[in-house]
Amino acid sequence: MSPKNDQEKKFLSSLGRGIKFWRTVEGYNQSSFASAMDTSRSYVSRLETGNVGISIDRICYIADFLNIPPKSLLCGAPDEDEIEIIRDLYDSEEHDITRDELNDLFCTSYDNRHLTKEFYVNQLSILRSNVYTR
Repeated sequence: MSPKNDQEKKFLSSLGRGIKFWRTVEGYNQSSFASAMDTSRSYVSRLETGNVGISIDRICYIADFLNIPPKSLLCGAPDEDEIEIIRDLYDSEEHDITRDELNDLFCTSYDNRHLTKEFYVNQLSILRSNVYTR
């Protein structure tokens, strides 16, 4: 099933970026992820590039497999630059980001605004201050 309109294409592209992000956080390459999910690497590739439709059941299955709530895939992935910033912060020993904090940072977005490293570091401070509640 192929995307039909611009809004669906945008959603599937964002969903694919999210799947790719969480797949790499879990340490899978496309081939190992496909094998673990009992599917083909080409399907994973098409999924991550937003070139194939997906059911809500499959989204939930993938989220469960990646140990994240389905909301983490449905919230809308940051753009590639922001994903790189978030991943660098997560990989940095300086910030010692937990998986829950990573999830919160990943799901933080503002339409049509590019978020910077400083923004995400400030978000992390807010999350850790206990002033912000989910």
